[in-house]
Amino acid sequence: MVDLYLFRHSKSDWPSEGGPDRDRVLAPRGIKDASAMGGYMRSSGHLPDTVLCSSAARTRQTLDLARQNWDQKIDIRFSDELYSGGVQAYFNLIRELPDTSTSAMLLAHNPTIHQLALELSGRGGPNDVERLSRKYPTSGLAVIRFAVGKWSDISQGDGDLIEFATPKTINQA
Repeated sequence: MVDLYLFRHSKSDWPSEGGPDRDRVLAPRGIKDASAMGGYMRSSGHLPDTVLCSSAARTRQTLDLARQNWDQKIDIRFSDELYSGGVQAYFNLIRELPDTSTSAMLLAHNPTIHQLALELSGRGGPNDVERLSRKYPTSGLAVIRFAVGKWSDISQGDGDLIEFATPKTINQA
């Protein structure tokens, strides 16, 4: 089995002076949410051994804040394809993960991460599936499990949505 964590970057800021979208950083709420989600991931055991992260500033900052209390060694890879690519590019990156990895995180952007989560999740708890189908908020985390031993064997629609966590749902727990 392999576990995939699809993590949307935290709430970003819109600078008044403009600038490239790629350089946008997190808003104060995003900083708080990224740290909270990282703590939740640690307490719930949803920790990756491999991370594929978009090259944008807001995704890098989300990752730094989320993993500040994680203990384990993580193989982190940055990808421009996670900034500008579509669902197929994301899917290809996942299928190319090393066989030694059993839990991987994609930290990227909407709407692509939302579309990917919907395409990969064939089953799941009705509450999580319904919430996922409606919206993928900033700092949202979809936990999808595949009953395969290698990433190259995953197929669209074969994943089990184990959980769909957001800052709002973890604060209600």
